[in-house]
Amino acid sequence: MVKWLVTKEPKYTEKWNEFILSNESGSFLQTMDRVKSYEQYGFDWELIICVDSEDNILIGSVNIIVKFLFLKVYICSYGPTYRDIDLADAFVEKFVSRAKEVNACVSQIALPANLSFLAKKEGRKGKVFTKVPSIESYNLIALKDEHDEQLAPERIIESFSKKARRDVRASYRKGLTVKLAETENELKQAYSCFEDNAGKKGYSVRSWEEMSTALISMSKHGRAHLLTAWYNDELQGAILLERSSKSLHYTMGGVHRHTPDLNTGYFLQMEGIRLAGEKNCSYYDISCGGPPAVEKFKLSFNPIFTDVGETIHFIHNSFIFGMYNYLSKYLGSYFVQKLKQLKIKLSK
Repeated sequence: MVKWLVTKEPKYTEKWNEFILSNESGSFLQTMDRVKSYEQYGFDWELIICVDSEDNILIGSVNIIVKFLFLKVYICSYGPTYRDIDLADAFVEKFVSRAKEVNACVSQIALPANLSFLAKKEGRKGKVFTKVPSIESYNLIALKDEHDEQLAPERIIESFSKKARRDVRASYRKGLTVKLAETENELKQAYSCFEDNAGKKGYSVRSWEEMSTALISMSKHGRAHLLTAWYNDELQGAILLERSSKSLHYTMGGVHRHTPDLNTGYFLQMEGIRLAGEKNCSYYDISCGGPPAVEKFKLSFNPIFTDVGETIHFIHNSFIFGMYNYLSKYLGSYFVQKLKQLKIKLSK
């Protein structure tokens, strides 16, 4: 006997984090820390889960409800996460019906690649809300051999391109040291690398104030790790690594330029790979995307590009969706910033 629940009960949110991190179909984007971080914008969230007679989660997702005046968008960053794949079809029906119940004009979900057939006729490919990230592909570096034994770091380095091999090895001769940020002050200092890098290169990242609660919690419970690189007691860079059942995922980074070049970026990625091995992970995901120079850097590690999902959306109210589409298209980040400002005003 199974039952479907829509819930925010703490006992289920705790079970959900355990379910995500112990299940190969789960994504780091679906941890409660990640989802709750969007409360900063006044967004809501909820779990849709199916449980058995012993209250064990069989399938589900945690979903974000984007709210702005009369506009609502229902979003699953990646899902469903499942123990029983036979419930996948019923899950998509529940997801769509729940989006209609909360009066969302559109819903969006990144379906795992092996479940993309569930899109059905009414599902349309593509994202309609990009401020909540979804996962469609990984760039994986294998950390284990065919016998499921951990590969030695030097053997992993040998799989890199000639340039990456040279620069990784050079970085270890230049006096860099690594430290895991753990305290709030250490995490804040490390995060400043991401904010500084974004400011210099002209892209945006969420502020420390917006991410601090999530990062402190993720770090405390081992769901994320923030590695920092140091040279002569000066911070040179940092990377954020987030955990799934078998992988560590590189999700954010920033490096200070130093003369002469310390190859800090290569050093940090190799330290991330080492940490993933220590955590008995099977893969290190160096991630996809970024400007050409960043893509070239990532590809120098010879990762295996892997499709893991496809984002689709369902339109539930064409008229209101048209209004939403206009706002998001022509106002861009200004639209999202207004969401946060409205939340602040309403809380006073």
